[in-house]
Amino acid sequence: MGIKECRVNRYASMLYRASRSYYDQFLRPYHLTSGLPIFMLRIQEQPGLTLLELAENGRFDKGTTARAVHKLEKQGYARVERDPKDRRVCHIYLTQQAAPVLEACYELLEQWEQVILQGFTPQEKALVEQLMKRVADNAYRQVHPPRGTSAPQGDPST
Repeated sequence: MGIKECRVNRYASMLYRASRSYYDQFLRPYHLTSGLPIFMLRIQEQPGLTLLELAENGRFDKGTTARAVHKLEKQGYARVERDPKDRRVCHIYLTQQAAPVLEACYELLEQWEQVILQGFTPQEKALVEQLMKRVADNAYRQVHPPRGTSAPQGDPST
């Protein structure tokens, strides 16, 4: 396959860059960058989850997760509490200060989805979501194979 034929990555990259730019512009008043809202939303969905749970649920590496939580804590949007039974474990909660930011994040995601899916029928929207999930799952499995196995090599369809 020639470089001109392989366009999925190109479009995924274009969407990623445009999304980050849109999110950064929207989030500037809250002193947040585009990568942090997804962490806030996950913490909102499961208050008290651990750093490891947050990383695994969001398919993030542990270092990225720890840095994001630290930034949210520094901004006053999250608090981290040590588990009284196991001091190695930290539980993460959002603060009251995060409430208006969460509202803005939900609004942001809704607006951006409307923008990128403008002109699509409900069936097309469902299909895009289904196909994007499959693409993301394939990529995740390639980069993070199940424990005890090595990453598949070459063409995943063979």
